Amino acid sequence: LSSIINNKGFLENCELIVVNDGTKDNSESIARKIIEGLPNAQIIVQENRGLSAARNTGLSRAKGEYIWFIDSDDWIEPDMYEYLLNIGMKNNADVSRCGFVIEAENSDITVDSQNDSELRVLSGDELIIELVNGDYNEGIMCNKLYKRRLFDSVRFKEGITIEDCLANYYIYKQQVTLVSSSAVKYHYLQRSDSITGTAFSEKSFDILKVHGEIMNSSADNPKIFEHCLKAYIR
Repeated sequence: LSSIINNKGFLENCELIVVNDGTKDNSESIARKIIEGLPNAQIIVQENRGLSAARNTGLSRAKGEYIWFIDSDDWIEPDMYEYLLNIGMKNNADVSRCGFVIEAENSDITVDSQNDSELRVLSGDELIIELVNGDYNEGIMCNKLYKRRLFDSVRFKEGITIEDCLANYYIYKQQVTLVSSSAVKYHYLQRSDSITGTAFSEKSFDILKVHGEIMNSSADNPKIFEHCLKAYIR
């Protein structure tokens, strides 16, 4: 939270919605102390229903022109908000993307968060093709800034662990333009007990459910369907 409210221009231009998804520790009290006195911040407390449900709750309350997701353990560079907003506006993009780094617990590795990265602009079918192929435009959402209207008909599917990829697919189906930068602005903390760090389980098959849904939804577009089918088989 501290890295969010310390972002350039945040206090003047952003609303902060913190969703406490049934935590059993003192996370809520810590969050309340950090945002105390901020007129544009709120905390929503709900029973534990998972990451997708927490994000959907936030989306239902959001009033701003843009949407930006940050997971509770992660942190961002001081200029991430400003940087993504600027490159998006300059390129007339619906979605702005920056690079991210996976941080191990107790790691002391530093990352260059350069701003002079070369930009790529993608749109239409190429976005979905890169998404299902796992190329440069990866499926996660925390390193992206979205125009809020893209979520008018999109919500996160509850009960699965690959919800980002599926939500991005339905956003990209709206024929959006995305501007992408490799400048690292987001730090993703990989805990040993996290969703992505745990051992193989039944939840590991969620990737098949997600790619199966994407494949079936793309059946009427031969250009995309070929890549979706290959991804599902892979």
